[in-house]
Amino acid sequence: MGEQTTKGGLAAASAALAAAAALAGCGDSDSYGDDSASSGYGEPSTATEGASPTATGDADDPHGTADEIGLFHTELGKVIADDDDRTLYMSTEDSDGASACYGECAEGWPPVLAEGDDVEVDDDLDPALLGTIERDDGSAQLTFNGHPLYYWAEDIAPGDVGGQGDNDSWYVLDDAGNPVTGASG
Repeated sequence: MGEQTTKGGLAAASAALAAAAALAGCGDSDSYGDDSASSGYGEPSTATEGASPTATGDADDPHGTADEIGLFHTELGKVIADDDDRTLYMSTEDSDGASACYGECAEGWPPVLAEGDDVEVDDDLDPALLGTIERDDGSAQLTFNGHPLYYWAEDIAPGDVGGQGDNDSWYVLDDAGNPVTGASG
């Protein structure tokens, strides 16, 4: 039995190292971000054992999709989230409504892709602020108030905000689509 525990521990450690290696590329010159998982509010967030580093997608497609967005209450207050209550982020590195996050950056910060043609907006939000942009691969990435939207791959549970303040670039959005840069809402 002790041997099985050791093997299980090694498997969990190997999975954690693989996840860290996948996320470490966010600091390459062709993308932005650093290779730390710092949330800007203390220690880096830690993923649940066995969780995928791209919890919002699968290994072949790290992107997440949404067919509805609304508000979800988090430790930062009410922020924009998808229909599964996964927190959505914007980046200060994006400019003129275009995404600058591709390649290894998009592995840690998967873009939120539109699921179908008609993405719905909860009554708490102005539907006129919802839009899409075309990514380099032709997919449609959701925007809110002109900000391309992303997930943080280490956010596992509904309402997680582990990406908040990462690299002084990544922030959640309030109901008006403005970045929330403070520690609480």
